[in-house]
Amino acid sequence: MWRQVEAGIGAARAGAAGAVAPAAPSRPRFAQLPSVADAITPLDDAIGLLQMAAEVEHALLVQYLYANASVVRSTGGMSVSGTIRTIAVEEMGHLIAVQNLLLAIGGPGAHHFGRDVGNPDFVPIPFVLEPLDRASAAKYVVVERPKHIADAAVLARVEALEDDVRAATGLDPNRVGALYAAIYWLLQPSDDPFGPEPFTVEDGFRRGWHVRETDFQRADEITTFATTIDEWRNFPGLIATVATDALTACETVHAIMAQGEGVSASDDSHFEEFLAVLDAIEAGRVTVAPLPCSPFVQGQPRPADPRAVQLTHPYTTAWGELLNLVYTHVVGCIANGLARPFGDQTRAELIDIALTAMRPVLTLLTRQIVKLPIADSPGAPAAGPTFGLLREDWPVDPAAFEVVHRHLLATEDSAIAAIQARPEHAGDAQGRVAVDAVKKLQDRIRLLLH
Repeated sequence: MWRQVEAGIGAARAGAAGAVAPAAPSRPRFAQLPSVADAITPLDDAIGLLQMAAEVEHALLVQYLYANASVVRSTGGMSVSGTIRTIAVEEMGHLIAVQNLLLAIGGPGAHHFGRDVGNPDFVPIPFVLEPLDRASAAKYVVVERPKHIADAAVLARVEALEDDVRAATGLDPNRVGALYAAIYWLLQPSDDPFGPEPFTVEDGFRRGWHVRETDFQRADEITTFATTIDEWRNFPGLIATVATDALTACETVHAIMAQGEGVSASDDSHFEEFLAVLDAIEAGRVTVAPLPCSPFVQGQPRPADPRAVQLTHPYTTAWGELLNLVYTHVVGCIANGLARPFGDQTRAELIDIALTAMRPVLTLLTRQIVKLPIADSPGAPAAGPTFGLLREDWPVDPAAFEVVHRHLLATEDSAIAAIQARPEHAGDAQGRVAVDAVKKLQDRIRLLLH
């Protein structure tokens, strides 16, 4: 169940003290709404919750990508892999949409691309990388569920899944929709129902706790840095709307909620799609590779998952290090790109590099690592993609970004050299293709550096 988000994401930028909790009437529609500890103003609260939303979207999309990496095949007319991959891409769209909302009320300096900064007790589910199975799919259904489910049979099924998740994790899962409901309330101009979601104080929200009209940046300043869907290859279903005032901000939040983590379900919502995935699993129509839980290599932050498995085979470890670096570089390219004005050619190239790095480069690296052993011992099981984020904070100044890019490039070079020095690499045609793809990506980044 959502509790207060610790200061340090949004409220810390205000240097505030004195926790603020929302008033809760009896039987509120959104019990225990999240709020930012130490937020002195609604603006502090909104920025903090939006930055938490960015972490939630970032974490979910990576967990979905890992689950998808474990899918070998599915039958029965549904592509489970294609469904999960599309959901992950749409979560990327949510992450981008949240950056536009942060820009609208905080300026470019409020962008947030971290994943593990916030207190892990306040995320929807603990961040773990695990293969797709009934238990993991149940988690995804529960966190993506709408508050109200009209179908009694579906509601009973989801409530049973919630009990399963509590028993498996020892935690109460948090609905992502409750987080966005709290954000929506903050962004609407008054306590009166506003925009597509008719929220009122009777739903459990704090009376009079709203971002002011004057808290929004000037429209021309917002559009100077806001991202639009054409920068993301116009991927179908991607949300990248520009928010310039309370109405467009609330409409953006509503679009995110409706697509996956909302107050009402639709046939193509993430909730409904994960229910279909769960149906396929329970019907025995999904074949999954037994990837390890939360694999990691030395040098990346150790996962909190008690089941985490360290990769120790030297060849596999080198690939894990390279995957972490490329993944981190993807995030850095997006952060650097969005810190630059719209129409800037370097911005456009950085975003395109990030898109290419996501697919096919990270796809190639994932396919490479899942065929390699965890350890240098006979019969060792296969590894999994590590997805270690090596940097949580990113500069805004282009010169500072250049220093970061050069460091990542140099470290990638070292990882590639370690891969190529291993005897396994000479006969590894798939590995050579993956290395070549990374080098081409590096060449594009180097052309942007002075």
